Amino acid sequence: MVNKSRIDFKLGSNKEFRTTEGWPFHVSCGGVVYRVNENQVEILILSRGKEMNVMLGRESKQTWHLPKGTLNHDESLIDGAIREVKEEAGVFVEVQAYLGSRIADWTEKGIHFIKDHHYFLMEYLSESEEGIDHEHESKSWFPIEKAQELLEWDKEAVETAKLALRRLEII
Repeated sequence: MVNKSRIDFKLGSNKEFRTTEGWPFHVSCGGVVYRVNENQVEILILSRGKEMNVMLGRESKQTWHLPKGTLNHDESLIDGAIREVKEEAGVFVEVQAYLGSRIADWTEKGIHFIKDHHYFLMEYLSESEEGIDHEHESKSWFPIEKAQELLEWDKEAVETAKLALRRLEII
């Protein structure tokens, strides 16, 4: 029989797959959101400013990234990715393909992190009423190559998205 209290401790008490002092694993999901604008495919990316990065304990500089976030215990990767994209970017999407995952492994303030990022190719449908979340300054649409140039961590996901977009005959 599984000891549920031990599982809850390992997974964290906040009902998310988030790293704790006693458990290094973190699961994140989100997407490469695209739209076709004047016969050009554009990718949606989010901007986080210097001040917000400092508040989050990160380097003081502007950063660009894809919308993604922590998976809840009670949701699938797809449901979590759709929720996170809506929460962070304020858009409704339709999932087109799974793009795989990338793992980041690091130690910060004595805590070991193993973060598994799962990505989906998502077609933009419409804006939500909520808009972007409080952690971001703005969202912008860029041609694929420019988006890839601006991104730091998520470049590989966009590269995989380009392959999927070709297979779907969108580009």
